[in-house]
Amino acid sequence: MNHGYTHFKDLFNRRQLLALSLLLRGIMRVEDQNVKELLLLAFSDCLDANNMFCKYERDYHKISLLFGLHAYHPIERPTENNVWGTRYGRGTFTRCFQKVRRGKAYGLAPYERVMARGRSRKVVTGERVWGTLADSFTDLVTGQANALLRVGSAEELAFLPDRSVDAVITDPPYFDNVAYAELADFFYVWLRLVLKDRYPWFVPENSWRARELVQNEKLGKTEETFANGLEAVWRECHRVLKEDGLLVFTFHHNQLSAWAALTQTLLEAGFVVVAAPVVRSEGKSGFHSEVGNIKYDICLVCRRRPDRVRNGDWGVLCERARAEAHRWRRRLLEGGMKLNPADELTIVLGQALVAYTAHWPEVWLDGRRIAPEEALSAIVERADGLG
Repeated sequence: MNHGYTHFKDLFNRRQLLALSLLLRGIMRVEDQNVKELLLLAFSDCLDANNMFCKYERDYHKISLLFGLHAYHPIERPTENNVWGTRYGRGTFTRCFQKVRRGKAYGLAPYERVMARGRSRKVVTGERVWGTLADSFTDLVTGQANALLRVGSAEELAFLPDRSVDAVITDPPYFDNVAYAELADFFYVWLRLVLKDRYPWFVPENSWRARELVQNEKLGKTEETFANGLEAVWRECHRVLKEDGLLVFTFHHNQLSAWAALTQTLLEAGFVVVAAPVVRSEGKSGFHSEVGNIKYDICLVCRRRPDRVRNGDWGVLCERARAEAHRWRRRLLEGGMKLNPADELTIVLGQALVAYTAHWPEVWLDGRRIAPEEALSAIVERADGLG
């Protein structure tokens, strides 16, 4: 809106609108609904590379995608793609269809590659473990199948019995970092033209977002709203995990309040963070790899909180956390990786969560218990960078 865009059609030039509309009209004439929706999925994918928010990446000899950044980002020199497809090119309809077709084939016969350990690292072998899709969790327990796919909200996992799961590996939304529904509207408005008369959730002009788990003040979704929703998810994870089960997810954010809220939701749901290894989340050629942006995720490994905890002096715990952060920093630098201040802050905060949650609620500083945000603020002040 700040740049004068009032309609989604404004993000395309007239030639793109004509080509995409002809393509969509052809898809609408397909009688087989299943085939039609398969083609719609490919069409939706190709929109990302056929709009006036794409530019040519000279160093990589390919067009950039609109959502290479998680935002609507106007550019000075847009590059127009070939909508239909040529022998070479990225994001054309033919390329997107080939990708969707491969994905559909995999979905009908899913598999995982077998990993074997070589002399110094794990390598992929030619063997595969094939998946057999189950209709219910009972099919998994009885050995009739080995994979169960469900679509729904993680706030309600009623199809899973208590203490039945070995590990929950997930990727929660990052507070206010990504406005998922607002970005999805770019695709939704096109799909709605075909699907609004068939599916009730395509009737509204914008994508449905009442239960979207995100912090967005303009939509009335406050930090408290987000925290409550995330805690509800963690409570369900806690319910279904076995006694020795693991909850594992990655996280990064440049605001202390986000880290503090995350910490509080995990603790209230009954978890502690037992390890926080560092992983590279942005490729060296990624849009987010520029100086100043966070390039690393903290992989938070959580277990059930024990019934009893020992008192912890936050001054002492801070030093331990900083020492562990230094160890990770040295390891990354020795591996030829680069770190900026935002990366170093992320590493420190990850180790701080391990130290703090291990002793909560008995974490003390200057003779009083301290809450997560005060504790994290204290370690950042003491850290003053890792250099």
